[in-house]
Amino acid sequence: MAAKPTSIKGTECKSSGCALKAVEASVGGTESELAKRRAESPTTEQWMEEVCERENCKQALRRVKANKGSPGIDRMNVAQLSGHLKEHWPAIREQLLSGTYRPQPVKRVEIPKPDGGVRKLGIPTVLDRFIQQQGGPLSPVLSK
Repeated sequence: MAAKPTSIKGTECKSSGCALKAVEASVGGTESELAKRRAESPTTEQWMEEVCERENCKQALRRVKANKGSPGIDRMNVAQLSGHLKEHWPAIREQLLSGTYRPQPVKRVEIPKPDGGVRKLGIPTVLDRFIQQQGGPLSPVLSK
């Protein structure tokens, strides 16, 4: 069965490749220009490498310790986090870089309100709070 000709910007195309080139041209980019733009913008892997850099990890750990907070469902407290990271960081880092890291479920607690109701609160694990704090270098990039 022959492909139906389609018309894009006054040209007749008989393949999806032609349509793709027409779309690329209409958004102001040839194949080489698109490749150049991709090379100039950081990839997810480059961002994750930055997130996992030693100095960023140290800053994230300081912020988690300063914020204190209750343990999550794993019952690990802030004081235990440094030892846990020393032992498990290579595996955690690999999971972060490969995109396979999954946060633990959040511990649910209810805080009584003065009017008699309750406020539901979610408490992530200390490790997950640490990983969230590591996202700090991405904040300027993501806010653009």
